[in-house]
Amino acid sequence: HTHTHSTMMGCGMSDERRSGVYTLVLLMHVMLMASVDDNSMSVLSGEVAQDVHFGVRACLHNSTIVHTSDDVCLNFTTKQACLQSALCAWTYTGKGDTESSLVAGPWYTLTKTCLAIGFAFAGQRYSRKIVLTLALAVWSILSFAVGNCQLYWQLAVMRTLAGTATAMCVPFATAILCDLFEPKLRAGMLGFFITPGLIGSLAAVEFCNMIAQQGSSWRTVYFFTIIPSFAFTMLMGLTVTEPQRGAKDMVKGTIMQANTERPLKQTLWFMFLPSVVLAGAGACMSAMSAVVTGDNVQVLLGKESDVEDWVPLVLLCVGGVCGGCVADLSWRRRGVQGRLVVSAAAATMAIGASVLVVESHGTAAWFGVALQMLLTGTSSTATVAAILELVPADVRTMVMAVMYALTANLCENSDSLLKAFQRHGTLSFHTSLACTLPSLHAGGVLLTVVALWFVRRTDGRLLLPAAQPLLANGPSHR
Repeated sequence: HTHTHSTMMGCGMSDERRSGVYTLVLLMHVMLMASVDDNSMSVLSGEVAQDVHFGVRACLHNSTIVHTSDDVCLNFTTKQACLQSALCAWTYTGKGDTESSLVAGPWYTLTKTCLAIGFAFAGQRYSRKIVLTLALAVWSILSFAVGNCQLYWQLAVMRTLAGTATAMCVPFATAILCDLFEPKLRAGMLGFFITPGLIGSLAAVEFCNMIAQQGSSWRTVYFFTIIPSFAFTMLMGLTVTEPQRGAKDMVKGTIMQANTERPLKQTLWFMFLPSVVLAGAGACMSAMSAVVTGDNVQVLLGKESDVEDWVPLVLLCVGGVCGGCVADLSWRRRGVQGRLVVSAAAATMAIGASVLVVESHGTAAWFGVALQMLLTGTSSTATVAAILELVPADVRTMVMAVMYALTANLCENSDSLLKAFQRHGTLSFHTSLACTLPSLHAGGVLLTVVALWFVRRTDGRLLLPAAQPLLANGPSHR
């Protein structure tokens, strides 16, 4: 019987590996729909503001008249001047103020990610599968509630709670997947897992446009999301098995061994390891560079460029997947240090690519954008995969929640960095980009190299026997 079982295992994937792949595919679909739901409000903010009545007003095109645009109407700065034109209407914009930001913007991102960090602590002590299933169920209910909101306060509360539920998907799903895949496969797995979350922003635009072409209200978008979110809730609850924490990690008997009863003090100690903090900061800087490039690709390549805005994002995803595979190959030789070396090397080459982008034109600039996005995806994926190996299995949910919060909020406010370079009108917008992009990559390289230095010094200490008195306060970098 044993021989037959081994032969069957050799002919294909084992049941354990098959379960891991199934869970990965399911969670990728969850991430896609969560991203679509989360980004839809940004696409529909104007229509939602005009229906629910919140935010500031400005002169926009009259939606009852076909073939009009905001170009002419935006020249009118007063209500009186705006209403003199039959093509324009004085209405809510859905952006540029605090009320709009609480629904879809920086304040919304800050609120939902901070709340998700609080819930992530439950992932250390309780079943991550159950908590994630409950979050998906709440998301299903609140999506329907968002589509039925009539007052602004209702919309703000429902959006925040629904956003918190979707934000919980990232840390909980990542922690579950890490216990289903061996360390040598985790970077590649991570590259595949984050791809739908990035593509979701593009899918949200297409989905909302499709609904609009049918003449349907913005509320229809949220009614449609109920079906897949409910289906994912059922599949998560009925078909996914909670993996044993740290089962794939060879750290048994050390302070890195998973411990669901770990005190908060020890959890925070692991989260604030210099190597974890520095590598996380480097990953955030890489992510910011990708956002700055993607948001300003037409400025970088010139107005005459016919490159679609979605191309850099797709290249970023390709870089994440390919870079994850490269980081996994490096793991087999040098472990965590190998992944950080891959990250630092990719970020170093991205400096040159970013200089090529801002200092050239035409084909050379396009090649620089493509290379920069590929290398940025590689660097970010390799760094996050390394961070996941620097903390115990029970701490990964918290670490990923904090990482997601920092990355999401910094990327949401990346335009503030450009404005800082433009302060007092001393630099043009293009010059600000020329300063920002290489600086972000250079900062990422520096932080990753310093993190690598700390890892080289502390790898041995992290494998001390768990019974050592040092565990009480955590090992010291000194």
